[in-house]
Amino acid sequence: GAGIGTMADLLLNSQHTKLILGEIRPSYIKNLRNKYLHLSSVKVSKLDISSSRSVAKLKNVQTVITINTLEHIKNDQQAIINLSNTLVKGGHLIIFVPAFQIIFSNWDKSIGHFRRYNKGQLTEKVENAGLQPVSSKYINLPGFFGWWVNKLLENTPKNKSVQKQILLFDRFILPWWSKLEDNFNLPIGQSLIMIAKKVK
Repeated sequence: GAGIGTMADLLLNSQHTKLILGEIRPSYIKNLRNKYLHLSSVKVSKLDISSSRSVAKLKNVQTVITINTLEHIKNDQQAIINLSNTLVKGGHLIIFVPAFQIIFSNWDKSIGHFRRYNKGQLTEKVENAGLQPVSSKYINLPGFFGWWVNKLLENTPKNKSVQKQILLFDRFILPWWSKLEDNFNLPIGQSLIMIAKKVK
């Protein structure tokens, strides 16, 4: 789910030598190819990670990063298996997903989410794919409560109040809270990040 290339830009700035950007939406694929046309180290590929056939063209990958993608896929277990099959032994799968089904809401439905995750569920899915969890962490505690309030109010991103919430959160809470969270292992959060390793 390379999107508009936000994460790709960060990885390029970290001096990664080769990137394969997978995306399923034609408009994003076109924009990504134009954006990175001048970089031989970046390849843009039409990719449906729910399809074994589509993912089969990727081999011997060191690291796969999937951000806010698995929750959009009906058969997420198969998608994780497909991604695992691309990895070399010792390679890593990094997963970032929304957390806690208890706050699943109209907002989730409006942006195409099938589910939210907890550590136990995601651990089981990566283990079923032949991977070993290395670490997992909930992040964005304030966002959990914000999402819960918006669930009670039946809000979606189209509501003007939600847009104001996001603006205020990004400006006044996120800069200092994200630094604070680095020092704690939170029991809950709006999102979950897991790193898993291919051991066989």
